[in-house]
Amino acid sequence: MSFRGPPEKRTTLIPDFKSADRWIDIETKQQVLKLCEQATIFLYATHSDPSVGLVRVSTHIRQTLPQVLEARRTVRGCLQGRKLLLRDLQLANDTVSGVVAAQSKFAELEERIKKCAQQVKDNNATVKSNTVPTGKERAASLKSS
Repeated sequence: MSFRGPPEKRTTLIPDFKSADRWIDIETKQQVLKLCEQATIFLYATHSDPSVGLVRVSTHIRQTLPQVLEARRTVRGCLQGRKLLLRDLQLANDTVSGVVAAQSKFAELEERIKKCAQQVKDNNATVKSNTVPTGKERAASLKSS
């Protein structure tokens, strides 16, 4: 027996009744054939039914969704790691370029600090020489001269 194609194009092949099932009467065989054909038509219609397709889609989604979510979490973690790495690299690049750009400013700042230190020394020397000696200092200077 062969059932292929849609129900309207299907033909029923009646087997010869000289097979091993010769103990079943012809009416029962015809009823079995009719029942098999009806079952085949029902199964074909059920298989082609859109709601069955939706059940298959929902089953597929239920089976694959956990794997997809796990892969999504993995990808998100990788992306976050890459974003952090990119941010660190950008900060390092900005720091290096800032240091290179500021080298002339550091040299200028060093010169200013040296000038200020020299001015402080000069001011200290001037202040020491311009101070009025106290009585003890005058007495000490008179004794030494």
